[in-house]
Amino acid sequence: MSQLFESDVALRGSEGGVDSRRLHLFVVSAREQSFAVAAMELSLSPSAISHAMKALEQELGCTLFKRMGPRVELTAAGQRLLPLAEGLLRQMQQLRQEVVALEAVVPRMRVSMPALVCSELLPVVLADFQECFPLVPLEVLTGEEAAAALAAEELDLVIGYPADLPQGMVQRELYRETLSFYAAPFHGLRQTPRIALSGLERHLLLVTDEDARRRVRRRGEEAGVKPLERIWLLPGLSSVRELARVGQGVAVLPEWTEGLGRDGLVRLSVDGFSMERPCVACWSAEKPLPWAAEVLLSLMEMAAAEKQGRGCAAA
Repeated sequence: MSQLFESDVALRGSEGGVDSRRLHLFVVSAREQSFAVAAMELSLSPSAISHAMKALEQELGCTLFKRMGPRVELTAAGQRLLPLAEGLLRQMQQLRQEVVALEAVVPRMRVSMPALVCSELLPVVLADFQECFPLVPLEVLTGEEAAAALAAEELDLVIGYPADLPQGMVQRELYRETLSFYAAPFHGLRQTPRIALSGLERHLLLVTDEDARRRVRRRGEEAGVKPLERIWLLPGLSSVRELARVGQGVAVLPEWTEGLGRDGLVRLSVDGFSMERPCVACWSAEKPLPWAAEVLLSLMEMAAAEKQGRGCAAA
């Protein structure tokens, strides 16, 4: 190896930031407890390693190694730096892998999510996601199509509610939402000052997902109410809103759902009913979450927080 390259290894990073190559040389030297052995492993000369470590010590303003002839030993400062340097190098390696993955041709990213999440959150984040990853086709599945893809293990990411998600996968909570009842102003329940949970038995309840239907029914059973059987699972948010708007049923929706006031729907206060549920993302533990998927989840978290903040302000 040329003296020019060895000099470059020793001096690079003098602009102010710590050079990742110097950190790599530091980690290898600390592991081998010898500049000579580290030099052999990295195909460098011992003097190049020694100069690089002196430059690193000058940058950090501390002594990292006790030099004892052919052997070196970490000082207290070196022992503190070692796990930090190893963690930073692992993160940088992961970043390199992600960049390489992004540069490769990505056939598609398949994601399943409930119809409510698809209609309320996805339109908010889609433009930002496509701006970040214009070469990553995003295929979003809902309903029976999503269930079939999940059964065939053809999904990269699954978003939903815990009871509907597969077991044995990595899970990450995106946000929590509170379900409430909404009805048209002229609905019969609006004439009742205090609504008991048992008062919902003879009314049609409209939900957008199986998890909501299951939770409402279970909540009634826990309260000793006759099973709430008239719960319709409809294919999307628009159908739930429309039937509730014309007085054909009571909608069960998250409080942050936008446009309920514009639809003329009013939140009902039901005694003994309060139901919070998490929305969770999960993926296979056998492979790391792609960077594009990580960004999509972060965008959805921020969009949900913003919507919930506006919902609290409106309330």
